Amino acid sequence: MRTIEQLEAILKALREQLAELQNDRNSGAEVPDWKEALARRELDKYTAELEARRKEKAAVDKSKAEAAKRHTAQQDAVMEAVEEAYTVLEEATAKAAEAHEEAIKGLPAYREARAVEVEAYRNLRGLVEQLDEPERDEDGHIVTDRAPFYMHNGNVMQKGSITPGRYGRDLDRI
Repeated sequence: MRTIEQLEAILKALREQLAELQNDRNSGAEVPDWKEALARRELDKYTAELEARRKEKAAVDKSKAEAAKRHTAQQDAVMEAVEEAYTVLEEATAKAAEAHEEAIKGLPAYREARAVEVEAYRNLRGLVEQLDEPERDEDGHIVTDRAPFYMHNGNVMQKGSITPGRYGRDLDRI
């Protein structure tokens, strides 16, 4: 397979050979017709091959240009997606930093609110314990053996199951 440059050099040599044959014929020397016909045939053959190579090269160059254009378009799309993802990441990082700052600022307030909640729960537990205790007289004797306060709320206990002391469910489940 010859390159375009090699074919151009061959064609140049063939043209020079044909020109020499024409000069010899014009100067009166005898030049056989077959030599000139052979030179013209080879000139036509290599000219056709050169044209085919040039068409192939043009097609290859065109496909390379299209591939380069597609590659550039893909790179542009990827870079755009990367920039967009980076922007989203920056925004998310900024929001996370703000949320972290707010959480740090709000931590004492949360602890204070939680302390109030725990104190309210303890007070409620104390009230429930008071309601659950049986009634006593001044000497500390049980006056009635009433059911716990939540008996009428659907959590019915049988009178026989009541034992002295603390009545009802565990207070931790409130």
